[in-house]
Amino acid sequence: MKNPEEIDNLVDKKFLDAELLIKHAESINNSRYLAGYAVELALKAKICRHLDVPDLFSKEQVSKNDVSSPFRSHNLSSLMIYAGLHGKHSEALNDDTDYYKKWQLVSNWKPSLRYNTQYCDRSKCMEFLKAVNFFYPMDTRQLKEELKPFVEICKQKGKPLKRVVLEENVPGLPAAQYHLLIQAEWLNPEDDCDGHLDELVDWFIETVDPKVRSFVQFIRIQDKLSRDHCFQELIVFDSQNAEA
Repeated sequence: MKNPEEIDNLVDKKFLDAELLIKHAESINNSRYLAGYAVELALKAKICRHLDVPDLFSKEQVSKNDVSSPFRSHNLSSLMIYAGLHGKHSEALNDDTDYYKKWQLVSNWKPSLRYNTQYCDRSKCMEFLKAVNFFYPMDTRQLKEELKPFVEICKQKGKPLKRVVLEENVPGLPAAQYHLLIQAEWLNPEDDCDGHLDELVDWFIETVDPKVRSFVQFIRIQDKLSRDHCFQELIVFDSQNAEA
């Protein structure tokens, strides 16, 4: 796992495999294991971003047995702390009964489940997958699909995007927000970003459904050297405000 984006892709694949297993396979034990593994990976991607160490879980770092050691835990509650989510997570556990019940299901997951030979009741496995999915109020896969027209228009306008990544804030909270990270190879470090940023925001508003836009808090652009160049907060007006 070279970087958070690669881990994010693994998260999607693990959860998709879990859904396919529970829908189509006679043996559904592995669906619970894969879904829990998706949560572990999602938290590890957050840890990379929180610590600003993109390659924290790369083979090179792991082989050094360095600072990455404590973060290679499989304990989801510990990973929640390492990801910098302890405060908001604890608040949600205390204030939201549904959140608490679902986290109790998810946090009991262990990687040793892959060795479990006992039959997992389909309804219980479904309940576990729903609990896992609860921590991602709007599925990142769905969001990525909704962003395809934006990516396509950028390409058509002669400004293709090398990388488009969604970075969610805090999983499991009803008002979850995302950041849209864009890397543009045509953007040089010395370029004035304002004009480019205005265009990208206009195309984003033009091509993305308002409901989907409401989940994206701001757009952050990186230049060709993968350095943060500029960002724009997105102000979303509801229909009443728009008519006013």
